[in-house]
Amino acid sequence: MSAPILFGSPRAQKDYVSPKTEGIAPRYTDRGYTQRSSVNRYVVPPPPPGIIPYGGLTYAYVSGGRVSGTTMNNSNNIESFDFASVTTSVSGGTISNIAEHSSHSDVSDGFISGGEPGAPLSKFYLAVDKFPMANPFVSATNVGSLNIAQSITDPNWTYSGMSDKTNRYGHIVGWPSYGPLQVSPFITTKISKFSFVNSFSHQEVGDVASLFVTGGYLQGAQGISAPIYGYVTGGTGLTTKIDRYAFVSSGNTTNVGTLSSASRQPEATLSDENNGFIAGETLISSVKTANIKSFPFASENVSTTVETLTFGRGGAAGSSSSTDGYVSGGFKNPPGTVPSLFIGNIEKFPFASFSPAVGVGTLINNAAYRGGHQI
Repeated sequence: MSAPILFGSPRAQKDYVSPKTEGIAPRYTDRGYTQRSSVNRYVVPPPPPGIIPYGGLTYAYVSGGRVSGTTMNNSNNIESFDFASVTTSVSGGTISNIAEHSSHSDVSDGFISGGEPGAPLSKFYLAVDKFPMANPFVSATNVGSLNIAQSITDPNWTYSGMSDKTNRYGHIVGWPSYGPLQVSPFITTKISKFSFVNSFSHQEVGDVASLFVTGGYLQGAQGISAPIYGYVTGGTGLTTKIDRYAFVSSGNTTNVGTLSSASRQPEATLSDENNGFIAGETLISSVKTANIKSFPFASENVSTTVETLTFGRGGAAGSSSSTDGYVSGGFKNPPGTVPSLFIGNIEKFPFASFSPAVGVGTLINNAAYRGGHQI
């Protein structure tokens, strides 16, 4: 966009806005700017906003989650904590009784899409819910649908969610297949999106075909939000590929990099303007590691383990501020054993210096597979 001309002849600017008046003594014309006789200049609309960073400035939010693995007992709480003074989270509004859902963050609202309901088992949760992050005590309301016709009676699946705050869309990767549980593949590799501001029902925009592996599926993949791209990697198929697609255009992903190791469950994903992060890791043996892996958006080649959490955990929620990553809840391995314990610890690590994470607070509920949001 060329620089606006604020002073000078209206006739030099006449192709910009129509209809207006021109001249010091206003007379109507079909071209030109409006010039007020009391102000000897022309007012030009501001340029469109630039890319809105993914990270928040004030608060992190954690939604839903699994509090018991044996009874499929889920939490419906929305908890929040201040980035500047993390201690214990504050319990606010509520969402539907779900876990393993996609979480999204707009400029002022949090969104939740899809997921797995609690006991008794029925079907997937196929709604899009919204809650205001400016008021942590307001519950989420249903605003849209994923529009997926399905008949699965054991909804044991997860979705991967990303957020395009610049263009105001939530993105979802992977959703249930249309047939009974025995039909393969169990989870599709489709990419869909829904608007944060008007029609909240999703639309299919592409495919993540390169992540599909024989004998596996796209359950539990990790979705990472960059300024203009979405990244997808990992999952139960144990792929180490990093796939990328552009938020603004429809189409399939392309393979751009490789993870140093794959996690088989959804983990905490975080990002700043330059790097994507995956905090925690669940190996094929179900053992959890404390690895924090990162890859640069500029080169997108191979991820590296840059630092560690204070202990091994999996299935945690990730919330990004402009400078730090926050990892909340998840599963923890007791020393010397494989079975996991639900935890509520909040850890923090800096994006810029790749320093180890430190414990900074606790959640009210010990839970895993929660949604992470930020404002």
